[in-house]
Amino acid sequence: MFQANCLHVSQKELTHVAKALSTNDKTSGHRIGINPCGQQSAPKPAAPTHPQLPQPPTSPNHPVPLNNQKKTQQQKKQNVRLKRNPPRQRRPNRPPTSLRPSQTRTRNPLPRPPPLALPVLNALRNKRVILASQSPRRRQIISYLGLPNIEIIPSNADENLPKTLTPFEYVLGTATKKAQAVYQQEIDNELAGEPALILAADTVVVDVASGSILEKPRSEAHHVSMLRSLRDARDHKVYTALVAMAPLASARQPGYAIESVVEETNVRFDGDVTDELILAYVRTREGADKAGGYGLQGLGSILVEKIEGTADNVIGMPLKATLKLIETVMAKADDEDRLPDDPVLMEAEEDEDEGLE
Repeated sequence: MFQANCLHVSQKELTHVAKALSTNDKTSGHRIGINPCGQQSAPKPAAPTHPQLPQPPTSPNHPVPLNNQKKTQQQKKQNVRLKRNPPRQRRPNRPPTSLRPSQTRTRNPLPRPPPLALPVLNALRNKRVILASQSPRRRQIISYLGLPNIEIIPSNADENLPKTLTPFEYVLGTATKKAQAVYQQEIDNELAGEPALILAADTVVVDVASGSILEKPRSEAHHVSMLRSLRDARDHKVYTALVAMAPLASARQPGYAIESVVEETNVRFDGDVTDELILAYVRTREGADKAGGYGLQGLGSILVEKIEGTADNVIGMPLKATLKLIETVMAKADDEDRLPDDPVLMEAEEDEDEGLE
């Protein structure tokens, strides 16, 4: 117990005593105060600290407390319920189909239909068939007949017939020269063997208003001028000549059968086609290697309003006429069992003489 009597001390002494007492009591953890009379007040014990208890072990030798056992059993039951009835996940709002990112999966193209099972085509499928043209469009069209052994051998014949001929005569004469040049080149080919069939074609575009024959454009400026004239005239014609040659089975003179056909298609250009569109199309270079300067099977279709006739004739090889031509020439070439005065054989010889002229 402290005495209640007060001693009179100065303020300086009180300050000195308070500093000394605070320094000495920092290590003890007790707080000691000084009353106004300069005496020490009763020490206040520090707040008791409780040490952290260690977690009970969960090994078999030390059993889990009952509270923890109840929690574990409840958790197991909850896990079993979740397995039996899993919660349904909410789908995020899917964007519209047009806004979804493009799918990267590639689909296998549809298989091509089986080839035509015609006797004339079946007989040609294991023989040499030559297309005397380097046009990729004609090659694609003729491939629809299912002839696997087609060879592409372009003709080296000069296409210099006079433009004073009628369009019919000009296109037929050019196709005939192509077929005969390749026939003479390949008929004695000992390495590859005799061809069973040679096909040649030529296509021209005719301006109806002027009657002029339009072939492939010579330059970009010529290309633009050609398309402008077709737009201004609106209507023009497309002629495609097909010529087929096959060696005679009997080897009679002249040694081959020759057949030809000319297809005609009327085409109308769109009168609203602008010069800007024509120039943009010319710069795509799509029509640079085509008669008339445009391709109906591609971007060139935007220049055309309508056609009268077959579209593949404008492209460069009418497939229906080609099949009929093959059937006719192969029938005439199979003359081994015919007599010299056979009407069919005599007609074929007359046609061959006219072709040579």
